Amino acid sequence: MSIASVDPSLSSPLLARGGFAVLPRFLDKAAANDLLAESLTAYQAATLTDIAESDGEEGRGGSPARRFFSAPGGPVQAAIYNAPWMSALLTDLAGVPIKPTGAMASYSYYVRPGDHIDVHRDILTCDVAVITCLIDREAAGGGLIVYPSRAGETLSSIRTDRSREAEPVPLRPFESAVLFGGLIPHRVQAVTASQQRVVSVMCFEAIAPAS
Repeated sequence: MSIASVDPSLSSPLLARGGFAVLPRFLDKAAANDLLAESLTAYQAATLTDIAESDGEEGRGGSPARRFFSAPGGPVQAAIYNAPWMSALLTDLAGVPIKPTGAMASYSYYVRPGDHIDVHRDILTCDVAVITCLIDREAAGGGLIVYPSRAGETLSSIRTDRSREAEPVPLRPFESAVLFGGLIPHRVQAVTASQQRVVSVMCFEAIAPAS
């Protein structure tokens, strides 16, 4: 099952909010600090992705232009990602049953000027994304931008005018965004010379109803 095929009339608090929501107190302070500490350790094994131009994919997935470091999560992130309360919370928000896409999630590091991700929709197995800000120093750029009113457009059309109907989703450290990433086009602005941004990224998929 893909969120892209869900009936728009679905009773979904997340869809009613435009397909995304910010949760200021998603994690308690201890859990957030543990996640931050793990992300700093994981950075030692982070790898760089650097794609200069987006491919021709117009729907979900594909290979958007991007540059950032990423690293697999560890046991702290995995415990949150796979917790029953997490899937239950997202199921309530989404209005459809939600489960983790895999066993592990990841961390993303935007630590060099220009690190970013261009406009895209998430891959087929990432119907709902949970993005938790862990570090955002000098937050003049590098923020999440969503396009809920342009959900029906092709990606190439949105890229021709990235500013039109763009909605910034500012996240302070330890705040989280929940996003119908397979439906809502989105991007991450390039970070500035003085900025560093570290986020936890968790992907979830909708569970197909039993036949």
